[in-house]
Amino acid sequence: MEKELPGKCQDADLESLERATPHLSKYSFFGVSADVRAATPSDKDHLDFYFSEFRRSNSDKGEVTLFFLRAPDGRSFFDLPIEPKRHPPIYYAWKGPPQRWKWEDSPLPPFLLPPLSERLLVLHASAVGANSGEAVLFLGDNYTGKSTIALQMASRGYRLITDGLAVFESGLIYTLPKPVGIRSNSLDLIPFAKPIIDANRADIRQYTSAVTGPIYLVPFHAVSQRQGSSQDTYLPRLIIFLNPGEPERTRLAPLTQGQGVVQLAQALCRHRIPPELALCRLCDIVENARCYTLRYSFQPESFAAAAEMICNLTREILR
Repeated sequence: MEKELPGKCQDADLESLERATPHLSKYSFFGVSADVRAATPSDKDHLDFYFSEFRRSNSDKGEVTLFFLRAPDGRSFFDLPIEPKRHPPIYYAWKGPPQRWKWEDSPLPPFLLPPLSERLLVLHASAVGANSGEAVLFLGDNYTGKSTIALQMASRGYRLITDGLAVFESGLIYTLPKPVGIRSNSLDLIPFAKPIIDANRADIRQYTSAVTGPIYLVPFHAVSQRQGSSQDTYLPRLIIFLNPGEPERTRLAPLTQGQGVVQLAQALCRHRIPPELALCRLCDIVENARCYTLRYSFQPESFAAAAEMICNLTREILR
């Protein structure tokens, strides 16, 4: 069952919403055009930074319109803590009058609205790709090292596909070119990231998480070593489920494809497709892939050893 935000989902007056959100940005997400309206210049700047590689130049009206309002005390939407229940309402319009956004999930990209909700499956995962067009996928709970392992692989010549959200269609994973979050307390595990941060200071944003401390938001192309494109797709060939702890040694253990599907299901983001269809799409993801669980510890040498193991396994699989 979908978890909704408190408050009745009700229609709103379009003209009033447009007056309250005069700052317009235009994006295209996986073939769906979106008009995003913000109440303040700082909110528009925040959105344009985060979704810079999805901006579109044409002036046609978007298929979806989203409205980000001010807080009751006048503060900008993105000046508030990252707690959905404390945010002012977000409204959206799709084939009808505006309605209040009723889910805790972010409305951007609009994965919970048609047609994306019918086409795409989204997982909490990070991924890297090889020049062959094949991908390695990393899944795990929050703060288990998905981004860190992916960045370790990127430093070894693989191409970053996505950091945090993996978007699938017909068994293929899309590149998702949004800023990469690098936690300052992870720099000991990924020392090669510091030169990237230093070289891109002018283009980096920084904020502080109550859980993990300072986080650098680095432009996608600075980490992926090329300009990203949301239209690039890769075939998953290796799926790694992260299982951190204090093992005697870093090691990989194989899983069956059935076990892989069960693990993938636990990483599903909120979706609006029937469960049996979601299961079929998860089976499509593992159809051509080998699945493993990775045991490691939060030590620099363990992360480096894990990345080297995955590189060796990737070379073997993609031969």
